[in-house]
Amino acid sequence: MKIKFIPQKIKRILIKNQYVEFQLKGHKKISEKKNKYYTI
Repeated sequence: MKIKFIPQKIKRILIKNQYVEFQLKGHKKISEKKNKYYTI
């Protein structure tokens, strides 16, 4: 899934093998279990 972000509101966090649920403004809730960087 590709999501476009507003540059002024970028936060970058690293999640290692954990369930992550977050709500993006104007986007549906996302829940994944991965090792990856989430740019939110």
